[in-house]
Amino acid sequence: MGPTWLAQELNARYHIPLALAQSWVNDDQILLLLDGLDEISPGYRSECVKAINTYRREHGLTPIVVCSRIDDYLHQKTRLKLQGAVTIQPLTMQQIDAYISSAERELAPLRVALRTDPLLQELVITPLMLSILAVTFQGKSIEGLQAHGLRNEVPSTDFIPLSRISLLKKVEMVYSKAGDIVAIKQGESYDASFLQ
Repeated sequence: MGPTWLAQELNARYHIPLALAQSWVNDDQILLLLDGLDEISPGYRSECVKAINTYRREHGLTPIVVCSRIDDYLHQKTRLKLQGAVTIQPLTMQQIDAYISSAERELAPLRVALRTDPLLQELVITPLMLSILAVTFQGKSIEGLQAHGLRNEVPSTDFIPLSRISLLKKVEMVYSKAGDIVAIKQGESYDASFLQ
């Protein structure tokens, strides 16, 4: 029997030697982190869930984590047969403030930007976006932000679109560096309402 699809993926994407990858699969020595179930076309999603359930039945010792937006998952009929489910709740402003306070000197510009930009307040509610915003604003000076239109904690109309475009580019850069996962691909059009 030849190598399984999973072993081939480990080899192609992560350069794991094929024999080693297959032994990991055979011996249930991997942790499957399957992100983006909700991104699969609805017409194929049910078959994907069935394939995950089949793999789970055949490899019961292999831990599996499947990520999906809850609404998309609940709108399909076929259910995953896993041991449990976790719903990630949005971060509270208190949690965000505590995170920023832990690195106050480095993240003071982020605190100022969050006070003045409702869109950033909406974006920062996930740990991923908080991390990306922290990287984006880390080491920036409040004076530098003020030079680009942030005065008296009221942003000019020029500052907000510039900061949002910069944020989108940072998201693209961070994800591109992650390898296979690209959140915003080069050449995709951005939702214009995001910039207003």
